[in-house]
This record gives sequence, structure tokens and C-alpha cells, in this order.
Amino acid sequence: KTKLTQTVNQTINTAPSHTHDELRTAVTVADAVGFRSPAKAEVEERLAHEDAQAAASAALTTWAAAGDWDALAVAIYDARNLGLPEAEVSVAAGRLQEEARMLVQQSSQGGDAGWAFELGRLAGLSE
Repeated sequence: KTKLTQTVNQTINTAPSHTHDELRTAVTVADAVGFRSPAKAEVEERLAHEDAQAAASAALTTWAAAGDWDALAVAIYDARNLGLPEAEVSVAAGRLQEEARMLVQQSSQGGDAGWAFELGRLAGLSE
């Protein structure tokens, strides 16, 4: 148990040089052996943030592919707030902008433009 605790402690204390999976394993083992430290809490926060980013990234892809524009707008908002790279977010935002433009065009032919304009605003359109 002592050797295991030392290994876990070393991994946690050198967190920047370890992958997400390595750190997840170290935290799991630390929990199993009852290891607690401020560094472990910081690693747990990092893992939670990275997990949230991965979920946000998956949501961008899922909602864009499904054509669920409301959900995609929320996913874009979440992704930006979680600090996903703008290059990744901008692909989804581009899809949403295309849909918003189409809806605005359709609404100008007699439909209700309110939702389309709000969707466009969420997608980052300034038109």
C-alpha cells in the first residue's frame, strides 16, 4: 500500500506531464487507498473540466449532425464557456449560421422571424 500511495502521489504531483487517462487511474487508485491531498483535489478539478470539454465537443457534433438547432446553439454556448478551441466551435457555429440564414430568408417570405433571429444571434450572426 505504501509503494502504491507513493506512486499515486508522484503521478498526482507531476500532473502536467500525465495524460487524462493516467490521471484518472491515479485518482481512482488514490480513492481506493484513501489518499487525500490538495494536489489530488486540483487533479480532480482538471479531470472534471476536461470531461466537460469532451462532453461539449461531442454535443457539438451530435446536435449538428442531428439538425437540432436549439440544442446546437446551447452546445456552442457551453463549448465557448468551457474554453474549447474556437476552431472546433466555429465549425458548429457555421452550421448554425447557415440554418439561421435560411430561416431568416424563409421568414422574410411571410413567416415568424423571431425564432430565426434569436437562433442567428446565438450562432454569432450580427445581421
